[in-house]
Amino acid sequence: MHLIDAELAATGTATVVDPELAVDGIDEMFDVFVPASGGSPVGGSGQTLLLEPTDAAARWVVRLEPTTVTVVRNEASADAEVRGSASDLLLYVWGREPVDAVAITGDRAASDLFYAACKI
Repeated sequence: MHLIDAELAATGTATVVDPELAVDGIDEMFDVFVPASGGSPVGGSGQTLLLEPTDAAARWVVRLEPTTVTVVRNEASADAEVRGSASDLLLYVWGREPVDAVAITGDRAASDLFYAACKI
């Protein structure tokens, strides 16, 4: 993410990340950074959001709670769905991608709440 941040600061665009590496970066957010957030305010009330890359075999369903995001992999449905390349989803999950770079369907308020919580 440091390289991406530097590219975004310098040029306004980021290099496309290989799908396998992007999936690993999304996993890192959910496996390392979310648990380490220590109950930072999220403001959810149980809304669910499906994240699914169009170019990799992965999917995550996140539940937005008042002070945390819970991740359940490979669940079937959610209140909102966010799809895009693994690279675009990586940037979205890390709060770096313009929201219009991914396709969002369903409860837009849930996806907006998630995106706001990801800006670290």
